[in-house]
Amino acid sequence: MYFFIQFKTQTLIISSMDADNVDQNRGDDGEDRDNESLSEDDESSINEETNYWSDDDDDGYDDAEKLNKETHDKIKLNDADITSLEVNLTGEFVQNVDWSTEGKFIGDNTQLKKIEIISDEWSEEINTLIHIFLFCTGLARNRSIEAFYIFDSDLSAIFQPLQPFFINTNLVHIEFYESDIGEDNTHLLAVALEKRSNKDSLEVLGIHSCNMGGEHVLGELIKALEGYRNLTKLSLHECGLGGRQCFDSLANILLKPDCRLEKLDLEYNNVGNPQDSVTLANALSKNTSLKCLDFTSSRVDEDEAVELCNSLVKNNTLKCLKLSNTPMSSVGLRSLSNRYQYLISSLTYLDLSYCRPPIDDQEASILGGAINVNTTLKGLILNNIGNSITSAGWQAFSVCLQSPNSTLTRLSLDACNLDDEKMIIIATTLANNSMITDLDLNQNVSIGVRGWQSLSSCLSSPISALKRLGMFGCNLNDEIVIGFAEELSHNTSLCALSLWNNSGIANRSWDALHRTICNTSSIEAIFESNHTLHYVGRSLDHNITSSLQLNENQDKKQVARQKIIQHYFLKDEDVDVREFVTMDMNVLPQAMTWIGKEHDDVGGHTLMFAVLKGMPCLFDTESKTRASSKARKKRRVL
Repeated sequence: MYFFIQFKTQTLIISSMDADNVDQNRGDDGEDRDNESLSEDDESSINEETNYWSDDDDDGYDDAEKLNKETHDKIKLNDADITSLEVNLTGEFVQNVDWSTEGKFIGDNTQLKKIEIISDEWSEEINTLIHIFLFCTGLARNRSIEAFYIFDSDLSAIFQPLQPFFINTNLVHIEFYESDIGEDNTHLLAVALEKRSNKDSLEVLGIHSCNMGGEHVLGELIKALEGYRNLTKLSLHECGLGGRQCFDSLANILLKPDCRLEKLDLEYNNVGNPQDSVTLANALSKNTSLKCLDFTSSRVDEDEAVELCNSLVKNNTLKCLKLSNTPMSSVGLRSLSNRYQYLISSLTYLDLSYCRPPIDDQEASILGGAINVNTTLKGLILNNIGNSITSAGWQAFSVCLQSPNSTLTRLSLDACNLDDEKMIIIATTLANNSMITDLDLNQNVSIGVRGWQSLSSCLSSPISALKRLGMFGCNLNDEIVIGFAEELSHNTSLCALSLWNNSGIANRSWDALHRTICNTSSIEAIFESNHTLHYVGRSLDHNITSSLQLNENQDKKQVARQKIIQHYFLKDEDVDVREFVTMDMNVLPQAMTWIGKEHDDVGGHTLMFAVLKGMPCLFDTESKTRASSKARKKRRVL
């Protein structure tokens, strides 16, 4: 605080320029808290997995510009500003473009690094197909593009002319999404990759929910990848993986001494054939490069699940393991028992959601015990596992949440059939946890007022580190939310609270939350409000939305300043400047600096104008002298 002023409100105004108690972006330990902004329509910021698996979804290229008249001209001129391009070959748009010319310009361009093609359906007219063929022929001449994506496409009309493009060794990143590639085109891609002169060039190949035309031709494609030493990510998501050639070739890639494959996605595939499982298990046990492995919803029998889990125990490089909706979750716990700690000893992310068969109390205890001695795990996803776990099982599991060695920061317990008793057990352990920052409890509809009260009390704990709390579809009511709002008035860490799909929440809840983040009853109350929470997971009235948006600013001193200006001085049509008119002239310059601290703050400009207009003495030498003399006499009297 710079000055002691007679009026408490004036003290607060000046102190908020440099107040430690408003700096809610820092914890008691002085460490910065990373309050990332969450879009109101981006629920995935809370509910989807953190970047333990998808940490390279940002491929390092600029966001794609859509092909239109402006970008057309820039591509034609080889403008360096356009490095990523999205081309839509669908609908009426096709009829309005000279695609052969566009293909020629893209083919000649030397600035483009990334191209995305969207073509879910197009006219079957022969004229249209010819133009698209010519476009792809032109594009295939390009040698600057490094990343190529195709979305929602029937590739029958475009794949053949693109074959020379795939032979191009500057192309390092290829991904197909929900496309009908088919047998012939898969064969053409395999041939193109075989023909590449530089086998070090391809780094990423992604096939996501595509029709590849059968196991035999997919096996041909995987075999073509065996010579690519710098391949770091291979996604074979729901593409019909199966058969001896597929798994033999995949094993050959994993077993190469110079293998650099770090991420392997085998989601929604059949790995249940005993011979194929043994081949894959042997390769996984000996591989020394793999960091992320995704088996989500893969079809595998219990015997093969045991074989694969035993192989993973021997792999000490894995960091991320996703076994959601596979027998490997519960069968692994049962078969490995005390050895389970070795399976997860080096992991940072583990997903055991939708276990089949469900995890029981004994397996929950094994999992908790393994995590209790783990010093690397950061993310644990256990969605929909709780149908067979009693309160005793949750008590045994929760021991890991109190471990002093715990590094766990993300815990997801969506749809785990939690009730009041189970929630109280979990909340009791969380009360002494200073590591968990992300907690998902979505769709636990059986938790009542008592259970949620036990959790909300954790928010006022000085050691609470929670930044994001998911309570989507939990049958919440006003009593529960108001309780959370009261506890949040003392919280300086929680920035996101997901309250979507709770029909029992009415205006009383939103009013309580608004008072928590901006209590307008007095200037002191505004100053002491919560300046951290900035996401509640749904569209609300303008007042609370405005306050939430202010809280996105990580400079909490400025948040307090803006709230005081907007909700105290500018709350009525007539701007209230009485605090400044009666202020000591020696303090007024500091107050004026505080008002105008942000050059682009409209509220600050409005208040500054009103103060200057209401104090003509500032521009009148005689009035200014009289005002200073009056202020000195007042201080002598005091």
